[in-house]
Amino acid sequence: MNPNSRFDAMEFDDEDPEREATAYHEAGHCVLGVCLGATVRYATIHTESERLLGEVEIHWIGPQLPKYVVMAMMAGPVAESIFRDEPMSAILNGPGGQDWRQAWQQMRSWGWEEAKCIDRMRKILTELKRALQHPPVWSAVAAVADLLLAHETLEHEEIAYEVSQWMKDGLGFGG
Repeated sequence: MNPNSRFDAMEFDDEDPEREATAYHEAGHCVLGVCLGATVRYATIHTESERLLGEVEIHWIGPQLPKYVVMAMMAGPVAESIFRDEPMSAILNGPGGQDWRQAWQQMRSWGWEEAKCIDRMRKILTELKRALQHPPVWSAVAAVADLLLAHETLEHEEIAYEVSQWMKDGLGFGG
């Protein structure tokens, strides 16, 4: 498995009203990555790519549970759906579609059957929504999103510090 994961969002320009939703999307990836023990090398809502709105690069330190990798991939779309107050089904067809495809490919690369992937994804999305809506977690997501809106690009130290201010007791995810 590739120890580095990059999660991409949708297209926009600097004047697009989608900027705040994108900041929440990328912040979701960041908060979950940090809470699950990864290093977020950087997060940005300003890319040089004409097709990407934002990007997060996560480096996993040592072995990680497959569930955690998929959770970090899907945390962005789930955070964005919460921010937009949209149903979880919007993840599949909206800006989270790229993350969904990456997560699906990751699960399939582990040799999981389609039915197992669907079952696992359903459980992961339910757990993510519940976790991200927990007030300290959502506060961490909002704080990182605000920093992204103010600075456009953040590095691990800035993200980890902000997450630590809200997440004193961690997320408590099981394996």
